[in-house]
Amino acid sequence: MQLDGRCAVVTGGGHGIGRALAEELAARGARVVVADLNGERAQKIATRVGGIAVRSDVGSPDSITALVARAEDIFGPVAVFCSNAGFSDTGDGLTESPEEIRRIVDVNLLAHVWAAQEVLPGMLERGEGWLIQTISSAALITGPSFMGYTLSKHGALGFAEWLALNYAHRGIQVTCLCPNAVNTGMLGRNEDDESL
Repeated sequence: MQLDGRCAVVTGGGHGIGRALAEELAARGARVVVADLNGERAQKIATRVGGIAVRSDVGSPDSITALVARAEDIFGPVAVFCSNAGFSDTGDGLTESPEEIRRIVDVNLLAHVWAAQEVLPGMLERGEGWLIQTISSAALITGPSFMGYTLSKHGALGFAEWLALNYAHRGIQVTCLCPNAVNTGMLGRNEDDESL
């Protein structure tokens, strides 16, 4: 997909993998919207890539609706949406509260669904679009810990596959990133350290 001047949204774009995605998309000519729960980090990366920052909690469908509206108001139709924001649980799963499990499912799985609901209609109308889903190797290899994370990532991979099966023939590209452990803030790395 040609990205010059096209709108690309990256959630969790203020750090880690999201930062790298924002930088790469900008280098390819996209006009990048850096969305992050941490507005200060989002602004720092947006300034670096010549984009805009939006403080956004992707665990809320209303927040995703507002994010897409803001992106399209500034840069036009969303051509690329990177569902990258995510976090991990720390408990053994069976002792986590329903609220904790719900939050991780909302952010790591349902945010992908809500984003697709917002951007797919326009992409389909234009006959092209690119959904980039940061998932995890935890979706491919089930480990003995982090039940909520594993559950949500398996679901996210299933949703991405479903999107590809249903919309590839209509010009929608779906890319799944399934990295193993990456030295980001999720693993305790100092996010102010600029090295990757």
